[in-house]
Amino acid sequence: MRTSGFNLCAMAVALSAALCSSMVFSQSLPGNGTPYVPPMAAEGVDLELNTSGSGEIVSIRITECDGCMPRTFLPAPGIEFRAGGEQIGTRQASAASGGAGTVLYDRETELAKVVIFYGQ
Repeated sequence: MRTSGFNLCAMAVALSAALCSSMVFSQSLPGNGTPYVPPMAAEGVDLELNTSGSGEIVSIRITECDGCMPRTFLPAPGIEFRAGGEQIGTRQASAASGGAGTVLYDRETELAKVVIFYGQ
């Protein structure tokens, strides 16, 4: 069976593209070999932090629109709080509670990883 040069060239290009894309994908994996999963986001008009008596954040509640039911997230270990483009501490985050903002959360565990306050 005779194969034309064009068909061989097309096959080589297809194999090169497949090899290249698998190399790019493997580079996007963290060191432990699990695929990177970007966080999900919940943006809302009312972002409330609920604290314990000692000031520790125990939950984050966000209402995504006026009249919507609020969603509640538990904090992930090492949760970060941000306002005005900078990381802030728990005390400042508690003071900023009550305005608009965004919660970035893990799509599998639904634990809040980052809380961003607007207008600070």
